[in-house]
Amino acid sequence: MSYTEFAQDLYAMIYPEDYKKQYDKKLGGLSKQLKLSKLDTREKVRRMENYVKNSFQMLDQNSAELADIDNILNDRICSNLGLLRLYSYWFDLEGIPFELGITSQRDERRFEKDFETYSCLDDYFFYFPELDAYIAYEYPGYRLGSKPPGWENNYGLFIKPITIGNFTTGLAQVKWIAPSPAKKNQDDLQVEVQLGSDLSAPQVIFSRTMSGQNAIFFQPAYESLPPDDQQQVANALIKFINDEEEVEQFEILNTAQEDIGTKPFLIKGTLNYPNLLQQAGNKYLVKIGKVIGPQSELYQEEQRTLGVENDYNRTYLRQIVFHIPEGYRVKNPEAVEFNEVIEKDGKSIMQFVSKYRLEGNDLIIDIDEFYDQIELPREDFESFKAVINAAADFNKVVLILEQM
Repeated sequence: MSYTEFAQDLYAMIYPEDYKKQYDKKLGGLSKQLKLSKLDTREKVRRMENYVKNSFQMLDQNSAELADIDNILNDRICSNLGLLRLYSYWFDLEGIPFELGITSQRDERRFEKDFETYSCLDDYFFYFPELDAYIAYEYPGYRLGSKPPGWENNYGLFIKPITIGNFTTGLAQVKWIAPSPAKKNQDDLQVEVQLGSDLSAPQVIFSRTMSGQNAIFFQPAYESLPPDDQQQVANALIKFINDEEEVEQFEILNTAQEDIGTKPFLIKGTLNYPNLLQQAGNKYLVKIGKVIGPQSELYQEEQRTLGVENDYNRTYLRQIVFHIPEGYRVKNPEAVEFNEVIEKDGKSIMQFVSKYRLEGNDLIIDIDEFYDQIELPREDFESFKAVINAAADFNKVVLILEQM
């Protein structure tokens, strides 16, 4: 069976012959309840998705009852087909153009763009051409504008609905699913480092901002976790230096369901960190690199045979403000400088670049690390390794503090 026939059969299931918009009144009641008429298309879709994901449960079962809109609205449970119908009918009622899509997880098998096969028709989604945005409706933690990383840098089958009278069918087309840019998946860090008036109380005051794929593991579920599990997640996020630091205070913000995809997951805190400072004679060693947390390292002695493939594009913007104690100076500020960059067509696609500047008694370190291309050919592996290892090398940087 061809993709065209598959599309027609799928839409025949979503819009059966007896479908005559008999559900518009009930769905219209939901629209009125959510005050959709006052919203633009993006906010409409976002509010509709939040409502469905917070109010309905999808069961991995197939039955007529679980696909019937009346039953779904009454019982709040549905099958995959029922969920497809619920979204499709509601989008139609609100006049929101959409395409239904199906793709595969590229880490399991890539979508076959040149050979029509059902083996890669695994994950369903909605695509909104007006917004150039996706809904991963089977994934509770995702919201409009984000999608599982395995769909990206991959192809998918997009099916555009065509309606004539009461008859709706689908037109199938294979399209590219572009990866989200690095700036959509941030894990940024703002850090203040102070040693105390007599160098006996090193502290790290930080604010960590996570979005996109970097937030998806924490933000959607955090609020619903039992207190003990919340504490476990909080410890993992807050004690990121992983060097026996102690938490003095913290707060985790933007954990509501409405915040997913609209506000970053935000972690703020203060850490007491005695291991930051070590005395060496009349000097002090400040392990400033530790405050970005442990970093991955790449070592490969054997000949590389494959290229590089990242899970998703991502960025790490970090700023460290080190308050130099009165009467002291940093002997080796240049130790924090790194500059590993991969360029393609005159544009930086991956890099770890760190620079410093002195402002009064503050040593300010700015780090710009990002990975904005999913795949690299084998011949670029050494450059990729240099970027990854630059982050690991920064983690080992020690500043020498001496009296003036």
